[in-house]
Amino acid sequence: MSNKYQIVSPTANGSYTLPVSMLQEYERCYVSILFFTDATLTTQATPSAGTVKVTLSPDGVNFYTMDNGSFNAADAYHESRPKPSAASMAVQGKVTYSGVTGASHAVVTFERF
Repeated sequence: MSNKYQIVSPTANGSYTLPVSMLQEYERCYVSILFFTDATLTTQATPSAGTVKVTLSPDGVNFYTMDNGSFNAADAYHESRPKPSAASMAVQGKVTYSGVTGASHAVVTFERF
């Protein structure tokens, strides 16, 4: 069984956290991201530039970068780019965008196993 948690946000420079805490009983976490051109999330987009950093927190205060958690936004859909992952307890997730162009919004999914 798994649980999914999502951050739906603009890709403007800054950080966005999950709206709820994650259950801490799961050990593994994988993260996927979809970019969109609009706030209604109807048109998927591929960013042309910028960086994405995905972090987890075991206590809701201190955040740590996941394995493969920092990547070029333009590479988000490349099949060779490994997904961010972690094998640790976490109660909170965060995504940080810097200089993302070509996509105004994103949905970041944290899947816990």
